[in-house]
Amino acid sequence: MVGLFPKPVLRFKKGTTLFPANGFKYNLEPYSGPDRIRLGLMARRSLKKYALNLVRNIVFGIDGYKGMAKWFKTYIKFPPKTVFKEKYDEFDDGLEDLSDCDIVLIVIPDEKAYSYDEDPYMPLKQRAALLGLPTQMICESTLKYLRDRDYVLLNLALSIYSKVGGIPWIIGSKMFSKNFIGIDITRNGVAVFILHMGKKIFFDWRIHLSPTVEVIYGLDKIILDAFEILYKNCGEIDSIVIHRDGNIFEGEVEAIRNAISIGLSEDIFAENFSWHIVEVKKKIIPKIVGYRYGRLTNPEKGYFYKIDLYRYLITTSGFPEHPYIAESGLARPIIVELVDTSNWETDMYMIARDIYWLSELHWASAFSSTRLPITTLYPHRICGFWSAGIYPSEKYYNKLWFL
Repeated sequence: MVGLFPKPVLRFKKGTTLFPANGFKYNLEPYSGPDRIRLGLMARRSLKKYALNLVRNIVFGIDGYKGMAKWFKTYIKFPPKTVFKEKYDEFDDGLEDLSDCDIVLIVIPDEKAYSYDEDPYMPLKQRAALLGLPTQMICESTLKYLRDRDYVLLNLALSIYSKVGGIPWIIGSKMFSKNFIGIDITRNGVAVFILHMGKKIFFDWRIHLSPTVEVIYGLDKIILDAFEILYKNCGEIDSIVIHRDGNIFEGEVEAIRNAISIGLSEDIFAENFSWHIVEVKKKIIPKIVGYRYGRLTNPEKGYFYKIDLYRYLITTSGFPEHPYIAESGLARPIIVELVDTSNWETDMYMIARDIYWLSELHWASAFSSTRLPITTLYPHRICGFWSAGIYPSEKYYNKLWFL
């Protein structure tokens, strides 16, 4: 069976649209978020003029981008609190001077300007994490040559807004479940992303580090913690869908089942509570090709191939953002599979559709979605950061610092 999932309706504060950028162009306003952001700025002294010009553009707008003051209804003082240094190796000390800011915009060298050992990106991220300080990095070439481009400014504004707790838009279409937990596991531990999409939207994340033991021993505890966080903030849980990044092992399924059993005994679930565990696999061989304008192209986002009752192949990237096939090949789909559930008569179509929809909810770009749903993309990014030695502070809870 082959089909096309409907595109999700995206809800802003004052209306709905199918495309995130239109929500701002039509002045629909972000769904919810801060009305004031204390922004800090750090750059080399030689880039001071460029850096202040960039912040001015982000705050007040230029050309097609109308600024955070108008589009986000968010006040940012200009000029912001600043730290300018002669060299990048002096930046580390300057972060403490900006520790009272909500977020710091840091200008760093281009990726290939320094060797890996000398690149200031990771040391700055590590230092900022210890201070509980979210950061938004921007490279020098973007600062110099793209600081007045509306698409660059809107994406920077989105990242800044989301990293301090703002929610630009939500999915307005009715979903199979209101509650989701995303899991990624590495040799260092496990990260979970918690999402509620009911009358209110709520998100959080937690990590459990266990470098010396098998991570499945901590999985049941962190899943139970996630259930309790959902219950405390959103009320009784009637259903939940758990997304595992990659293949799930039998011991992990048992750990999740154990957490569910404890949750049932603690009355945090509704009487007819249902649960579903789904693998979201990105390392796959099959691909889907499109055909338009007399040539082979990437497929349209949302196409699916039903492999069997419980497995779907889904295209979450491709047309219209990336219509043409790149040198690296076709846009890669994902495979989603239901591996355990409280009810095997569950409609897998809706579970698969929601995974596609959640790939459209990425809040760091108004112009392109992500290949993975945010439920697995975000814990995967958290794992990537702590593998590099960046351990986030508890001050980061409820903030998407990893965007």
